[in-house]
Amino acid sequence: HERLPAYEPKTRVRFDVVLSQSQERHVSLTNPARKPLVYNIRILGSGASHFEIPSGNKIEIQPGKQAFLPVRHASRVLNEIEAVLLLTSHHESPARGRTLAFRLTASVSDVQP
Repeated sequence: HERLPAYEPKTRVRFDVVLSQSQERHVSLTNPARKPLVYNIRILGSGASHFEIPSGNKIEIQPGKQAFLPVRHASRVLNEIEAVLLLTSHHESPARGRTLAFRLTASVSDVQP
């Protein structure tokens, strides 16, 4: 099977958490265009249910600005978890952005009673 180049994650977002706790990271996104950019957000893969986007399934980035997308991981298992964060340009977005993919990985760094 083949992977489309745009869907191959180039950046890793790592979560090291205590078992039964959650952690939030922020993915930095920029919009160099002169029009607002709207992305649809999806988390894919076998570990997708262990991650969430608290702000919803869309993000709008204003022209020439930077936005931070919060990603939360809730630690419920001891083994390492992986998923892919995929951002695709929304069909009604004034500007068309390229597809962005990030590898999400999470592992338990400590177990506390």
